[in-house]
Amino acid sequence: MIGQTIKCENEGCEIEFVKRTHNQRYHDDECCRLATNAKIMKQYYKDKALRLGHKRWCPQCGNQLSRYNPDEICGPCSLKEEAERNSSISSVLSSVVIAS
Repeated sequence: MIGQTIKCENEGCEIEFVKRTHNQRYHDDECCRLATNAKIMKQYYKDKALRLGHKRWCPQCGNQLSRYNPDEICGPCSLKEEAERNSSISSVLSSVVIAS
């Protein structure tokens, strides 16, 4: 909301400011630039580690992830999540059809 006082979202910046636009997150352009560069570098090093084959582990089952898998979880866990989503959607749809 315009006119709302919020804290700058740049890590390490504690400045509070009044928003001039509805989607303003940083108090000035310099903080926005620093936050954007930090985000870009974080992604760069994450991609570099993936490319170099650093070992990564699935947080759900503990299996080692393939270097060719860009996701954070392994294939079987991903399929299990998708099956659970599909079953919940189909149960909602079947309850809607029965109620009609």
